[in-house]
Amino acid sequence: MFADNFSIGPIWNLHEEPGLSNRNYWLKNHLLFEEDEWEQQAKYMREVHSKLNTISEKIPIYIWTCDNAHEQIGLRMALFLLKEKKTQFIA
Repeated sequence: MFADNFSIGPIWNLHEEPGLSNRNYWLKNHLLFEEDEWEQQAKYMREVHSKLNTISEKIPIYIWTCDNAHEQIGLRMALFLLKEKKTQFIA
């Protein structure tokens, strides 16, 4: 789901635009990637948020994760974004 490494950089308020912008700014200033990769990453994160909001409450949600920090933070972020959904979660 998330194509980001949450084990580095700020993760504060990633569910809101200021948090996403702050993370992208930090990553741009601390990691070396091509400019278009940063734009694609920012666009992808916004698309993930949008997709999570459109998940039907009629279908179960399966979550698969490992024990590393990156995936555990991603899991918690997904659960936070889905907290208002009245669906069955299967982990």
